[in-house]
Amino acid sequence: MKKPTKALVTAFICALTAALAFAITGCSQQGESAQEVQEGDQTPDTQFVTDVHGRSELLPIDVTSAATVGDATRYVAYVGGQDKLTGVTDVDKQSSLSRPYTVAFEETFSNLTSVSKGSSFEDVNTEELKNLAPDVILATFTSDECDKLQEQTQIPVIALSDEDEVFADAIYESIACAGKVLGCQDKAQELTGKMDAWAAELNERVQNWKMENEGASPTVYLANMDPDAEGSWTSTFAGYAPAESAGVLNVADELGVSGNTEVTLDQIAQWDPQFIFASTTDYGILRQDYQENQELFSQIQAVQGEDIYTQPVFISNGANIDTGLCEAFFIASVAYEDEFEDWDMEGKYKEIYEAFLGGYDFYGTMRAQSVEFWKFPPL
Repeated sequence: MKKPTKALVTAFICALTAALAFAITGCSQQGESAQEVQEGDQTPDTQFVTDVHGRSELLPIDVTSAATVGDATRYVAYVGGQDKLTGVTDVDKQSSLSRPYTVAFEETFSNLTSVSKGSSFEDVNTEELKNLAPDVILATFTSDECDKLQEQTQIPVIALSDEDEVFADAIYESIACAGKVLGCQDKAQELTGKMDAWAAELNERVQNWKMENEGASPTVYLANMDPDAEGSWTSTFAGYAPAESAGVLNVADELGVSGNTEVTLDQIAQWDPQFIFASTTDYGILRQDYQENQELFSQIQAVQGEDIYTQPVFISNGANIDTGLCEAFFIASVAYEDEFEDWDMEGKYKEIYEAFLGGYDFYGTMRAQSVEFWKFPPL
């Protein structure tokens, strides 16, 4: 994950334009390769593809089969290449609302061969990969791990990003790279184009509000954002990409750390955020902790103003880019309410999920399971 910043959406909108340009040309530009690639090996039916680590690999132009390890499967789903998959991880085969792509393509993934018990390099079943012998392996591992996996299997390995980001260059590059590898360039370009449009929409509303409020940034606290952590209100997340994309000030960013971290209730009260956003993973423990510490909670602006909200999980076996985008719009619509009062927010969430999931109405599915972007139930 990149180092957290408090830069406004304006600061990275220019970077998005550059990233879109990369997406349009695909990921075939040659950089410093981690592999010794022989130009003489290329034929009319093959192409060199450079991944996010700058590793150039020779692949068939028409890839007919692929396997994924780490959390690369979501990128394949995003560009519409799921029908070329022959192997995925055990995590991908388990449908979960915390990973929208597994719900949208449950029937496809559940019937594929498992090539890894989990999302780490150590979980990979190299023998199963060699038995499947796909044209390519897509992975979200380090450069060294990708090299090692390629050596063990003798199958080209293409690295995609494992960053917990939304609009970062590496996300754009990974979408473009997956599209090029799987012959889904048109879908990849369409998706990154929509991402640029959403960033511009978000930026316009945020900047309108900031101009009218002397550049101020609403303060937010993010609670219980890690589905694998057992924390409650005191479990927070610094450098949270959807909050950065919404142009708000995540009070935990001052800690100088990145990712999930623990703080105290006293620290939250000291920060006194205007808004609190909590994940929907465990209402019970959040209610219990609130009831046991009502006096302390009553000192916080967000509690006094009943500005506590819930949202789905952004990070679960990697970052759900679709959910992250929806969260950015949701956080902005709460923090800059007047700027979004004429918006159909439900329509926006539906639009984003369908764009990433091949038209599947994931928003409708999660709402049916009482998972939503809304105010926190009464404590």
